[in-house]
Amino acid sequence: MTPETNNSGIGTAARCDLCEAPITDEHVFCTHVRDSSYLHPHDRHLDGDRPLTACSAEHLNELIKKVGARPFANEELWAGKMARVLAAHSQSLSLYALAMETGLTQDQIAQAAFWAGRAEPSQPASESLPGPASTGPEQV
Repeated sequence: MTPETNNSGIGTAARCDLCEAPITDEHVFCTHVRDSSYLHPHDRHLDGDRPLTACSAEHLNELIKKVGARPFANEELWAGKMARVLAAHSQSLSLYALAMETGLTQDQIAQAAFWAGRAEPSQPASESLPGPASTGPEQV
C-alpha cells in the first residue's frame, strides 16, 4: 500500500488516527486496510475494511504496520456482524433470520459463535456476544 494524498474535501474536523492532530485537505493521507475487528457504521459490505487517516506519510505507515500486524480472522468479523444484529433486537432470532440480517451462512454463524466462545473462555459463546441468550436449539 502506497500512501496517497487525498484532496477530496476531508474537512477540518478530520484528525490523524495516530496522533489526533487536526488534518487539512492539503495534508491528509488515507488508505484502507483489512481488519477483522472493524465494523463499518453504515454499510455491512464494508466491514473488515478499516479506513485510516493520517497527517503524514510516516504516520500512515505506522498505522498500516500497527493494524496490519493483527491477523485477519474471518470468524472475528462474522462474530462482530452477529453482535451488531443481535444488539439491534430485543428478542431472540432464528438462525435463518440471523443469517438473513448478517449476510452470513449458518456455517459461518456456527464458526463465529465457536470463535467468540474461545476468544472469551470465561463466558459461554451466547454470553460473549451482545444480544439475548439462546432460547432453544434454533434460536440465537
